[in-house]
Amino acid sequence: MYCTSVEQFAAVNAIYARYFPNDPPARIFVCVPAWPGRFDIEIDCIAAV
Repeated sequence: MYCTSVEQFAAVNAIYARYFPNDPPARIFVCVPAWPGRFDIEIDCIAAV
């Protein structure tokens, strides 16, 4: 996960906990200075069936 503000970590963590209350998948949080787009967060994922 890439975010333009480290201050967003707590909010992102709270939302993540709602979707994954037990045994959440591993993740990474990287603060970046800016994006070329209009969004503040980018989340990458790998899905397996």
